[in-house]
Amino acid sequence: MKKTVNIALAVLLSLSLAACGRARGGAEAPQGGTQSSEGTQNGEAVQSGGTQDSGSPSDSARDGGAAGSASEGGAAGTETVYAYETQELWAERDGNRIYGVIYIPRDAGEQMPAVIFSHGYGGNYRVGAQYAQALAEKGYVVYCFDFCGGSPGSRSDGSTLEMSVFTEQADLEAVIRMMQGLAFVDSSNLFLMGTSQGGAVSALAGAAHEEEIRGMVLLYPAFVLADEANRLFRSVDEIPDTYHFMWMDVGRAYFEPLIGYDIYEDIGNYGRDVLLIHGDADSIVPLSYSERALEVYPSAELKVIDGGGHGFSGADAEEAIDYMLDYLEGARTTASTGSADPAGNTGAASGDAAGSADAITSAEGKQIRMTAGDVEVLITLNDSAAALDLYQKLPLEMELIERNNFAKGMTLPSPLSTNEPTTRNYEIGDFGYWAAGPDLAIFYDDIYDQTIVPVIPMGKAVEGAERMADTSGTVRLEAVEGENEE
Repeated sequence: MKKTVNIALAVLLSLSLAACGRARGGAEAPQGGTQSSEGTQNGEAVQSGGTQDSGSPSDSARDGGAAGSASEGGAAGTETVYAYETQELWAERDGNRIYGVIYIPRDAGEQMPAVIFSHGYGGNYRVGAQYAQALAEKGYVVYCFDFCGGSPGSRSDGSTLEMSVFTEQADLEAVIRMMQGLAFVDSSNLFLMGTSQGGAVSALAGAAHEEEIRGMVLLYPAFVLADEANRLFRSVDEIPDTYHFMWMDVGRAYFEPLIGYDIYEDIGNYGRDVLLIHGDADSIVPLSYSERALEVYPSAELKVIDGGGHGFSGADAEEAIDYMLDYLEGARTTASTGSADPAGNTGAASGDAAGSADAITSAEGKQIRMTAGDVEVLITLNDSAAALDLYQKLPLEMELIERNNFAKGMTLPSPLSTNEPTTRNYEIGDFGYWAAGPDLAIFYDDIYDQTIVPVIPMGKAVEGAERMADTSGTVRLEAVEGENEE
């Protein structure tokens, strides 16, 4: 994407809350019955019924929830406008539960592109409602959530005194993993969107997970945060345990990592296309911060809202939505039924067995030896496209990574094929594949009796995968010779 700037008028105001009130659209505000933050919709964004607390939407999330009405005014010409439904959906990070609402279009396909929306400082999931509704009507799954400790009224766990930009980054990364595990999400078309501080957090998470994130839409991202922290405190020693910042109390943990920090050094590591949208009358985060981001991103575009403040509503929000829809349609790829990875690489077989495996049409009954240190597990594969795809990639050596308190995983060089229905029915000890992402997961805790994450079973391990719970380091996967030969 060519770097461009579309600026009608640049009015850079000083960073003050007093001036904020004059900026059209208002600033982000704390949660409450009424909100003036970022063009938040009036009323409750979550329709009644169909509530899910299990951490993953069940089949009823597509059939039994409350449907959002598709607005005829949102369609241009004969463009399809999808009805959608919403469900409450929880993620988890380090024992903290993360509350959110997912918007699921109806009849938009088996796997749909998805957008994760991150609210700004002191906001909540409702801030993203106007964007989520517009995107869902165009066939995008959208998840809006509360950061842990993101505001005094956050429905997620955690305290504002423990919150920081980097704890919020960890929250977002947990949400990314959760979204990758949803069978109806096309994880090769997973986008991040954020406003203000949520935009800065999205930028950090995207840079840390470039291969997993197709693109980002950053609305008036708060790249000003480190400058503001350094303006308030000349050194770490001056930071109090509690500080009333803007409209809520935060802790030392919020400011300490920002002292001397240059966020631009990190966000510039994201090499894919980025869309920045910023108002030229923003007095909280001046436009110049997005202009600087335009210089550090390898591929970015900046759209400027004439007269827009720190938060969009009305005509400003409609203009921003038009920009983001154009960007998303251009950045997304057609979902593949093969094994193309998010970067566009083919899922060709790799390793010593690649050439000889081409003629194999089924992996059913074939065995894989998984070795980590002195632990060895034999896996008998089932008859699925994903199992065959895995077998064709052998041998593989990968690092075993802690995913959470009930799973370890390994990241494949390219995702496995998922052109078939996934199942949530499996036994503990199965060697499973996270259906919508590039990870192989080893499940070793019976929490999976609750079927939190959908997987494609690879076959029953001869010795349960729970044996891998105490292992670490390099894992080798190789075909077992002899009985595997045709």
